[in-house]
Amino acid sequence: MKRTLAFILIVLIGISVEAQVKSVEKETKKQGTWRINRNISKGVSSGLDEVEDGIGGLFGKKKKNGKSDGKSNSDNSGNSVAGKDPDALFAEHGIYPPDDATEVSIPVRLKWQEMDNDDFRAAHYELYLDIVGASGNNMLGVSRKTEYECKDLKPNTEYAWHFVGQNSNGEYMPGGGGRFTTGSGSAGVTSTGTNSQTNTEDFGAFSSMFPANGGVIAFPPFLDWEIPNESDYTFTVHLEGDDWSDWMTKNTTKTNASFTSNPTNTSNFRWQVIAEGNGQRLESPWQSFTTTDEGSLAASKPAAPKVDVQWSKFDFVPGDEVIFEDGPSVDEENGEFPSRWDLFEGSAEIGAMNGEPIIMFLNGGGAIIPYLKNPDQDYLPEIFTIEFDVWFPKGQTTNNRYFISFRDKKNQWNKGLDEYLTVTPTGLEFESTNKRYPGTENLGWSVEPTGKWRHISIAYTKGKFKAYMDDTRLINVPHLEGDPWGLTIEAQAENMYLRNIRIAKGGVKYYDRVLSDGKIIVNGIRFDVNKATIKPESNGAINKIYKLMQKQPELNFSVEGHTDSDGDDALNQTLSEERAKAVMDRLISMGISANRLKYAGWGESKPIGENGTSEGKANNRRVEFVTFN
Repeated sequence: MKRTLAFILIVLIGISVEAQVKSVEKETKKQGTWRINRNISKGVSSGLDEVEDGIGGLFGKKKKNGKSDGKSNSDNSGNSVAGKDPDALFAEHGIYPPDDATEVSIPVRLKWQEMDNDDFRAAHYELYLDIVGASGNNMLGVSRKTEYECKDLKPNTEYAWHFVGQNSNGEYMPGGGGRFTTGSGSAGVTSTGTNSQTNTEDFGAFSSMFPANGGVIAFPPFLDWEIPNESDYTFTVHLEGDDWSDWMTKNTTKTNASFTSNPTNTSNFRWQVIAEGNGQRLESPWQSFTTTDEGSLAASKPAAPKVDVQWSKFDFVPGDEVIFEDGPSVDEENGEFPSRWDLFEGSAEIGAMNGEPIIMFLNGGGAIIPYLKNPDQDYLPEIFTIEFDVWFPKGQTTNNRYFISFRDKKNQWNKGLDEYLTVTPTGLEFESTNKRYPGTENLGWSVEPTGKWRHISIAYTKGKFKAYMDDTRLINVPHLEGDPWGLTIEAQAENMYLRNIRIAKGGVKYYDRVLSDGKIIVNGIRFDVNKATIKPESNGAINKIYKLMQKQPELNFSVEGHTDSDGDDALNQTLSEERAKAVMDRLISMGISANRLKYAGWGESKPIGENGTSEGKANNRRVEFVTFN
């Protein structure tokens, strides 16, 4: 009877542990956050140890020695790798050291297989190492290769290690690892190679800091740290460049921070984090590091203007007044639901791609709607424009598409427009029109060869409906039945992303504005963040100004740049001047005489909207064309 009960209990415990492991793995894929990944090995190991303890208790057995105190287990002598070639062992086992290997020579060069398949490709790896039985989950560092050297290990000690891969989209995926026991001596046979960062730094009250001294990371700087009882603290982060007059500061409740724009183009930095809480103020030591992508650092002088031929015939012009805007903001927290949106179905959260925040659709996709007051009312005017960027991952699947509905599907049931716009990697479909983007005619409609962002522009004018993919108008409906009321954006699968969403109201013809106001206010000219580089989708507005100046040779314009209030006043002033000059230079390069143009910048000194809202800031970020004689 006792054995029967024991057998049933073993089965039930095993099912429970397996369910917990699958639940953790499912949540990891869903959230894509490194903190969940970081605790997978620890949680699974702990659960299995509890099972072992329970089974041993039933039959009067004890857990094996060597699994709790970090000391080597003499019973594992058959797993000795002393004097063996690490490269040969790696070729045999696919990992080094092999799991449960003993007498591993110090320093230990951890090696693993590359994470590269259709579902996930790692750009770099985070490494974690602990003495078996000790508390914590200590981060060694980061490697862009599939190996990492551990120098300062204790002899005759058992360690557990694992790695986590991160792809270029900022998503994490748990990898492998294992246990090994060090020997008493140094390496006899070693393999070659180096890792990108070695970390033996004392972090004071903090258990880890990344990047640590000597670290080399990609721009923009992403800083990460750990401290016991992290939820008890708020954090202040200082970042300093070697040629800055003062450091930059961010305050956060998270244990990471990114700095996407910097005052100069230096690649040499140092940083510090301060934790405050429980009546304590804990300062970390300063850590110095460098970045590798110098070309993408802060704003520099704009390159000589060059007309983007691909967008030279683009005729889309955004509306005058922004009524909804979401980047999303750099203040949004990764892993959280986007604050400017409401959920209709599925799942979505804030993520990052190349250091810039994005909206990620998860677990089979999702549908989101703008979070507005009175969402059950018609909030789209009789003349409006909608713009956004969508990401298509590499591959071919019938789920590789977005549906854009012109009603709020949560709050405007049976209202608004019945028709919806379908966006695929190769074109647009609306009503009875299905049009391919030029150059994709020989591809299947669901094929994306490389992974790509597409810019989608929609213009509605009293029943006339136009839709563009990148530089090309694909949909043109002269008389649309029905009335658009709102907006729902739906993705059909995970790994589909959204950014730079803007809804703008109406517009008066440019020449009519000149006659009535003596100037044209344009918020459709966009620039790279903190740079004077003109984005391609700006060409619609610039082309319109160019044609107006061709038709009206008496018109002369002062091109005047304006910014919102984010950032330093002096930097905003300089940036507004550089952007105004970039637009002027573009018009001159298109054939407008230089004596008909001049430029000026006003920084943040002349707002036309509230800087406390995303929409107000969007309206303040503008270029004005002011007439002069």
